[in-house]
Amino acid sequence: MTLAEGAILETSFVVSTLSPATLARLLPDQQSLPHLSYNPATSVGVVNLVFPVPPQEIHPPGFGYLVPRTADSSIFLRDGSLQKNPNPDGIIGVIFDSTSMTGVEDSPLIASHFTKLTVMMGGPHWSSYPSDPFDPDTPPIPMPQASELAEKAMDHLKKVFPTIPPPVLAEGHISKDCIPTYLIGHGQRLRQLHEHMSKSAWSGKLVLLGSGYGGVGVNDCVGMAEQAVENLAVAWEQPAASVSVTGLERWQEWQ
Repeated sequence: MTLAEGAILETSFVVSTLSPATLARLLPDQQSLPHLSYNPATSVGVVNLVFPVPPQEIHPPGFGYLVPRTADSSIFLRDGSLQKNPNPDGIIGVIFDSTSMTGVEDSPLIASHFTKLTVMMGGPHWSSYPSDPFDPDTPPIPMPQASELAEKAMDHLKKVFPTIPPPVLAEGHISKDCIPTYLIGHGQRLRQLHEHMSKSAWSGKLVLLGSGYGGVGVNDCVGMAEQAVENLAVAWEQPAASVSVTGLERWQEWQ
């Protein structure tokens, strides 16, 4: 369903998976919720690449790897000499898409002739980490343009896999403010948010889900959604009990 610009959607119940900061901007002032804009978020660059050789010609089987915050320079040689900064583009990690999960390929022909990789970069490297991991006074790495991501991804992959061929497909995208950074006291703030929602005009009308609340990983988000559905099923079977489901029940006893 799509709505025309300026259109108003009337509903009696909402499940919001928007980021907390985005939801805060949409709520009317008289029905605002606490703490939604408290945590900052970081942006991530993602590059999807396809290479015209099978995976075994590029990398060992597995899920992929993460790049440590202060990576050992000795594993990143260039022209026979050590780099002062082993991770100048702020690479977070690489996912071996072709081997990370069995059965992900639709066609055996594709699986036997092509390799898919995903390179992730940015995050705290673009917001809080020093650009030189050995000099804390240096500023974070500037966020590049999306058009620059593929070249930066290949610069990194060539260091790790020197014989990697040129990709037949490379697409880069920057997801702005996609990873929330939970500041100290996050659990307590969620408990307060849950209590406020249970007693406000949003009681029984709004459920909050997503990475902004209970974990930035896919598993966390799926688990949180599953628990909310189970709680809603119980609440709707017993309407007389006036149980308000907020999506934040796991934090209601947080101290």
